[in-house]
Amino acid sequence: MILNKEFDRDIIIYAFRYTLGRHSYAPGLMRGKLDEIWDQISQGDKELILREIKEHERYTNAIFSGPESPMYQMERNDLQAWMDWRERKMRE
Repeated sequence: MILNKEFDRDIIIYAFRYTLGRHSYAPGLMRGKLDEIWDQISQGDKELILREIKEHERYTNAIFSGPESPMYQMERNDLQAWMDWRERKMRE
């Protein structure tokens, strides 16, 4: 996939945002696609993606009160996959 249109960029950002907080295979597919096209993404959009993952972490931690919350562990597992991906990208 070659990102050569503003539309393509918008769809990637929308898809990324959609997958944050999802409990399905979609987040894994999105991380794989982002890995595939990372070199084609503008620096500004890379920073946006990494920042929004961090913001999602803050949001998740604020919404779910901790391990006693029934949804906490599922949310935490999904979030951890994004956080691990973010850390890897920040080291690249």
